[in-house]
Amino acid sequence: MRYLGTIIFIAVIALLVFGAIAFKDSPFYQTYRNKAENLIQYIKRWSQVKKHNIKMDYDIPVPKEEWMTGKKEVIHPRKPPMSLLVAKTKLENFFPDQFVKTLNQDDWDYIFNLIYEPISDKQGDFTVKRYLTKAEIEQELVYQYKFPFSYFRDQHWDYFWKIVLKNG
Repeated sequence: MRYLGTIIFIAVIALLVFGAIAFKDSPFYQTYRNKAENLIQYIKRWSQVKKHNIKMDYDIPVPKEEWMTGKKEVIHPRKPPMSLLVAKTKLENFFPDQFVKTLNQDDWDYIFNLIYEPISDKQGDFTVKRYLTKAEIEQELVYQYKFPFSYFRDQHWDYFWKIVLKNG
């Protein structure tokens, strides 16, 4: 009676070992393994997306992982200048008639939000935050404000980007 508990414990362990060996040889093992691997990949992707989105929310430079683009690069946050008034004034001086006459404060707010605010983009099962590309912003500005943006040529867009991205 003294060794009965130990014998039962050893028997349970032996049954578990034999059950695991038998399970590994069964056809259900591969299905279980595939589902487990898929779950692990999903959790890894989910954590990468959450980490990326948190960094985008707090303006931390984000390494653009291979899962997003196929190549590694760093996305620096687009931070607006302390006062958007300087950029607005430079742009109004660039095309005084067009910008002053056609754009009001709500229009300027919309333009600067397009440039400086990340958007949520659906990628598969996840929502990933990203900045609009220059081409997407240019296309949206031409669509929303045909005058003056539809008249911009490449050199105008270059000057525009130098001003709004704080290089000019």
